[in-house]
Amino acid sequence: MEYANAVHIERASKPPPPPQETPKKKAMNGDSMAVEPSKTVNPSPGLLDPENKLNAEEISMLRSESINSINNSSGRSSRLGRVFTAKHEKSSKSRRALLHKGNLPRGEVEMSIRYAEPTKKLVVQVLRAKQLLAWDKNGQCNPYATVKLISLENSKDVQKRKTGVVKGSVNPCFDNHFEFNVEPNDLHNYKLLISVKDDTNYGAFSAKPTLGQIEMRLTSLDKWSLAQQWIRLEAERN
Repeated sequence: MEYANAVHIERASKPPPPPQETPKKKAMNGDSMAVEPSKTVNPSPGLLDPENKLNAEEISMLRSESINSINNSSGRSSRLGRVFTAKHEKSSKSRRALLHKGNLPRGEVEMSIRYAEPTKKLVVQVLRAKQLLAWDKNGQCNPYATVKLISLENSKDVQKRKTGVVKGSVNPCFDNHFEFNVEPNDLHNYKLLISVKDDTNYGAFSAKPTLGQIEMRLTSLDKWSLAQQWIRLEAERN
């Protein structure tokens, strides 16, 4: 009977060797190489994936180009706006200067005034106008008339009336009848302002032009009345 010697016992008690840390795979040429850890591959990488990630310098350049583009566009719009406004204001000023020339005929208005004592009303009739001086280069306008009862004390409008707009005519027919409430003993404190204006849109920055106006104090009327007649329009007063 044979017994194991000391060498055999030592080999039997020796622990097994640890597993290899990096497995090897054999290449086609027989050399061994390490197997890379597995990773997930995105079949359609986006801007935020590692393959397409932008560095800080590139992002800063893109932002700067975008801001410059916006500023350039805003600058062009601002310049165009200033050019349009300047041309519009120049055109409006030239037309306004033409209308304010006192030697140009502005047409006439057919009207009448009377005071109805039983009802204590001042009655103003605005019938029609003729040969109006138009702003439009083609000599047309869209006229309407306003009638204001104005206090002589503070020059404020006390009451106001307005006709309808007559499209495309320098000889409009208004045929309007207006009444103003005035006490008999207050008639001397007022005046009437009849204005003929053009309702045509000459631009966002242009007010409705006054083609002509008639101003009269009620004290100038004989018995607070004016027989139906044609009265000449005058230039608007500043």
